[in-house]
Amino acid sequence: MANKTRDALFHILLDVFFAVLPLPVLWWCWPSTGLDKHLLFIDIPEISMISCVLYGLTISRLFQGIMGDKDSGERSGVAVAALGLIPLSGVIFSVVLACKISFGFIGAFPHILQILNLVFAVISMLLLGGYGVSRSTQT
Repeated sequence: MANKTRDALFHILLDVFFAVLPLPVLWWCWPSTGLDKHLLFIDIPEISMISCVLYGLTISRLFQGIMGDKDSGERSGVAVAALGLIPLSGVIFSVVLACKISFGFIGAFPHILQILNLVFAVISMLLLGGYGVSRSTQT
């Protein structure tokens, strides 16, 4: 049992690592404020887009585990749909936030929303995605 949990955690951490990897690369390549770019790195919608990718991976891993679990027939469809709504609402919120930032909604409030959205996306991936991966690796 411990090996399966460790394997599921490894898969989820690997997914999170590669989903978030573009952020440090973009930040490292972002021009300094002295150049013609006047926006800070936090003012671009890429953080919300990464959150959207993480929520999408969460949905994928969650339903992969539910469909691959041979005991899934015993679960209520309402409970499964309710669990699926958590990352789906995150996808919708991330897309709306990315659009608003793309259209110039810049300030402290969207900065905080982007960071909180990314944190919730990672937590959602670790909890719900990890649950899905752990269920799909059971034999």
